Amino acid sequence: MSAFLSLPIEEACRLKFEQGRSEYREPDEPFVGDPLAELHDECLDALCYANEAERQGVDVDSLRGDLLNVLVRTRMLLSGPTQ
Repeated sequence: MSAFLSLPIEEACRLKFEQGRSEYREPDEPFVGDPLAELHDECLDALCYANEAERQGVDVDSLRGDLLNVLVRTRMLLSGPTQ
């Protein structure tokens, strides 16, 4: 189980970010890349995890809908403003 599961969400988010930063960047090195593109790919990962949970017998219909909404909204942000 995730070590972050028992923590308040804000604290878990901060610690997860710090963990990733220490693994992939130098202390003062800025983020490199497109955070929305990274979010998109993380949403795809989340959908894969939800699909696996479903195969294991968990009802994830509501969760899948939420994840799909986030993925669609992220794609809209990535595509830029529409005229």
